[in-house]
Amino acid sequence: MTPHLQQAIRLLQMPTFELEAHIQEARWLIKSLEVRNESLLNVAKAIFMRQSKFLDEGEEKMWPMILKDIDTAIAMH
Repeated sequence: MTPHLQQAIRLLQMPTFELEAHIQEARWLIKSLEVRNESLLNVAKAIFMRQSKFLDEGEEKMWPMILKDIDTAIAMH
């Protein structure tokens, strides 16, 4: 028997409340990953917008930034 099949059999043999708890944890994890992905995407967009001249024209056009600049730009806190 493969490890995946053994795990599936164990899951099917669990009491319903335990299985529901695992499903709820999985949903929470998926939601957390989606929120984190969205946050990272927003941070990257804000950096690219603020540093577009640097990216187009080189080091001389780099704009100094601090975390608060990005925080404000994406309204994180």
